[in-house]
Amino acid sequence: RIRNLPLTSEFNGGVIGSTLAKKVIETTEVTGTTLLRLINEEIRRKYHELGITNYRQNKALTFAGFLSHVLADPEKLEFTSVGDIFIAADGKIIAGKKAKIAIHAANERKRYIENTGDIEGSYQHIVPEIKKQYQYQNTIGHRFSYSVIDGTETLVEGIELGTIQTPSHLLIYSDGYETPDEFSIEGLERKLKQVYQEDPYRYKTYPATGYLKDDRTALEIILDNWNSFEVEEVNPQDIRH
Repeated sequence: RIRNLPLTSEFNGGVIGSTLAKKVIETTEVTGTTLLRLINEEIRRKYHELGITNYRQNKALTFAGFLSHVLADPEKLEFTSVGDIFIAADGKIIAGKKAKIAIHAANERKRYIENTGDIEGSYQHIVPEIKKQYQYQNTIGHRFSYSVIDGTETLVEGIELGTIQTPSHLLIYSDGYETPDEFSIEGLERKLKQVYQEDPYRYKTYPATGYLKDDRTALEIILDNWNSFEVEEVNPQDIRH
């Protein structure tokens, strides 16, 4: 049984990469580095089709994205994760981590506001840091290096792989959320409300690159019956905080 909280903002150019990844996932049951290699190959084919030839030199042109993927049967669950899409199994986070450059940018904004009191100008202050992030993706040896799926070779250091006994409950959520006290869609939304009550401009306890609510999505999977399949769309406005 799956409970789904869909994206709450418009798609951007990343939809191309995610559509290609979905295509690969739907046609294979491989996991791990093999899955990532197949997705990267599919993205490279799209670059060729679109005439994008210098994507390795200019990574701002890439269709870069993160992924958390699970393949489960009643006995075991295999997970593959790159980036800040988190997987929690039975209330414990097993995969997902924020890039160091993202944490750095948020802390730079925090320091700027503390020094100047300028909340409205704080995002523009860190735009140069945000623009630099492309050069660090799948780049070996820099302190801000991070792994990404972009048609090049995904940096091994940031790939999280594992096999666990199949849990009874899974929660997969994007970085628009903070770590909840209760691992459910309702728990994610309650935590987000708490975050904005305590730190509405997101530079004190919960520093972020901006204070507007980010786009977010969550998928809650309750593995209670392997003989039936149900999907429930959850509207954030319907969740009681």
